[in-house]
Amino acid sequence: MSATSTLPPSLNSHEQGLVQYRSISKLSLLALGLGLASALVLVNPLLAPIPLFAAVIALLSLRGIRASGGQVVGRVPAIAGLCLAMLFLGWGISARFSRAWTLESRLPAHGRMGSAALRKEFYEKNPQALADMTALFARPELRDFIALGKDAKVRFDSFDGNERTTHVDRLFLRYTFSDAQGSVAPRALKITVKRQQDEDHVDWQIESIADDRGF
Repeated sequence: MSATSTLPPSLNSHEQGLVQYRSISKLSLLALGLGLASALVLVNPLLAPIPLFAAVIALLSLRGIRASGGQVVGRVPAIAGLCLAMLFLGWGISARFSRAWTLESRLPAHGRMGSAALRKEFYEKNPQALADMTALFARPELRDFIALGKDAKVRFDSFDGNERTTHVDRLFLRYTFSDAQGSVAPRALKITVKRQQDEDHVDWQIESIADDRGF
């Protein structure tokens, strides 16, 4: 008696497609989208959670793909999202610290008028600048400082950081003032200066002054 073998029935094209189908991980697509959105951290550092979230989603996606035993695909978009997130996060952080260092190192001496004669001439030719300066020194936060007159002693203490929005740079500075004889307790002034980012030259303006009476 001869043995016979039974061949498996052949699959049509539609059935072959079903057998070969692998689902793509939705998390990998989300990671890719968040990786692209991570570029927003270059505009505003406060958006740093976006690349961090993208990295977490990408790692979860890769873990799920590996555990699926080949039933789920999507490694390429997940890895791309992870790389984009790390690229933009590192770029944003380095740009922020680099800009802070540049502004801190250049602001104290850059663009200052070195003599009283130049300052006098500048305000005589610029009525608006004179009005702004008069309004500045009329602020109550500077009342005690102005009262010291020529006895005022001012010291630059620290650069407390910077803030960058779409069109404006802000620097946070701290000064201490007292009288030359030391009879007045030192007081701190917190000054915020800003400039429009689209300007071609350094043109800083005082935005706010806070008298830190708890110094």
